[in-house]
Amino acid sequence: MRFCIILGAAKAGTTSLFNYLAQHPEILPCGNKEPNFFSKYYDKGYDWYLSLWNNDTIENKLLLEATVNYTNSPSFPDVSTNMLEFHRNYHVPMKFIYIMREPIERIESHYSYNYAHIVN
Repeated sequence: MRFCIILGAAKAGTTSLFNYLAQHPEILPCGNKEPNFFSKYYDKGYDWYLSLWNNDTIENKLLLEATVNYTNSPSFPDVSTNMLEFHRNYHVPMKFIYIMREPIERIESHYSYNYAHIVN
């Protein structure tokens, strides 16, 4: 089993990339795209994290998740420490994809998203 974590800012395309990659037969997407394991729920442990994939055939799959909070510093300062500890304790390969977007377009998109959800 291997892990692939998509990182990036909100409204930078992490959901789209997650959905595209999830279509590959060797990739198993997390049931909750943004589990926030390394930022909020690390104390729940390895078994809890694996249970998020709800599948018995995880052994030969790339386990995919996409959590934008992992790059939300200083709100979640322990993310990198938790990831390193996880990797060292469980000896599982971890790949990271960091997605970025042109800053002004991202801000406009984030503003529009927040406005639509507050007004409606």
